[in-house]
Amino acid sequence: MSGGKLKRMTLQSVSGDCDVICGDKVLSELHSLLCKDQTFSVVDTAVWNLHRDIFPRKPNIVLQGGEDIKSMEAASNLLSLLAESGVDRSYTIVGIGGGSLLDLVGFCAAVYMRGVE
Repeated sequence: MSGGKLKRMTLQSVSGDCDVICGDKVLSELHSLLCKDQTFSVVDTAVWNLHRDIFPRKPNIVLQGGEDIKSMEAASNLLSLLAESGVDRSYTIVGIGGGSLLDLVGFCAAVYMRGVE
């Protein structure tokens, strides 16, 4: 990774591996991933409003972060959107934002079709 400021960690589980990328310039490193056709992106409203110019295309969904997003209703809505969008196990689901949004996206990625990347 460029500049040594990013760290990539691979989390391993029985349903597959998951890459976690952390660092100061993580948004610029996500450009190539977000350009892929089989990527479904969920972006926090604050991140989208501040950094929309670095995104290669509009995210699949922009959500307001915060503790209220951690609900079964929000999970149900996101899971329905994944299904309506034709997301399958070959997709990568990318969450960009704060902890609550990432909790929601991680939960949905884990339970949707018994886990996607």
